Amino acid sequence: MKKTPIYPHEHHKPASDPPARLGDWIFLDPASPVRVYRVTTHGTALHGHDFVELVFVLGGHSRHTAGGVTHRLEAGHFFVVAGDQTHLYDETAALQVINLLIRNSFIATHRDFLAGVPGYAAVFAADDGPFSLPRRLTTAELRASLELVEHLEQEGVGRTPGYVRQQEAWLLALIVQLCRFATQPRPMTAGARVRLAPVLAWLEQHLEADVPLSELAARAHLSERSLLRHFRTATGLTPHQYLLRLRLNQAARLLRESDASIADIAWRCGFRDSNHFSYQFHRRMGCRATAFRREPGSVA
Repeated sequence: MKKTPIYPHEHHKPASDPPARLGDWIFLDPASPVRVYRVTTHGTALHGHDFVELVFVLGGHSRHTAGGVTHRLEAGHFFVVAGDQTHLYDETAALQVINLLIRNSFIATHRDFLAGVPGYAAVFAADDGPFSLPRRLTTAELRASLELVEHLEQEGVGRTPGYVRQQEAWLLALIVQLCRFATQPRPMTAGARVRLAPVLAWLEQHLEADVPLSELAARAHLSERSLLRHFRTATGLTPHQYLLRLRLNQAARLLRESDASIADIAWRCGFRDSNHFSYQFHRRMGCRATAFRREPGSVA
């Protein structure tokens, strides 16, 4: 089956080239921070680019590989490929996607603001791979996200005075919204609850333990690959991300409900490095542990 280029004019690139590097020529408007590109593809060659790619899957299915890590894609997924990463789609059946091609300069300009958004690091700067793992949006979440994409697109088409600043505002709103969606707990199906119950219960009771994925898979009587799939479906997170959330939530409760020192709380919750705890807590909660302790309020 003939492959449809994921970007226009890609077929003009010499076939003998190494993975193609797509540069600023992809942005039709030199002033715009983003390009919205809709495509139905039957697969792509390995390619790279020097911009951030935010992908929404609307239909069809495919395999997606980046940095040697492969995941299945289907309708409702979104994920991010960072600049300077190579990736490809294969085993594809009419994959319908909306690509938001975001200039690295936009991310760099707003890095300090975005770093303080809970969930940003997990979605746009994943610790466990060269790109963020596919996350499934609910129908309502996908609809809300696509409404913001429409606003972005219309501003780029109309180019009325101030359109670049308006695009930046819509793009920031979209990124923050996706980070919020990513940090919200997902309702767990009955089947997933039964399969994962032993693992979830064990993690909740052993926050201090550093357990390999193989041991968690054995407790669930699943292969490591199946465990990752079920975990992602049930919680929207990897086991590592889920344990990190449990640890930080427990630390937040102890900060509010006990007089223990921050260092002691960090240790009790599985953090062996206080600097690492401080970094992760600020990334998750949006403030430092000392400030969180002083603020009134409940812990989710």
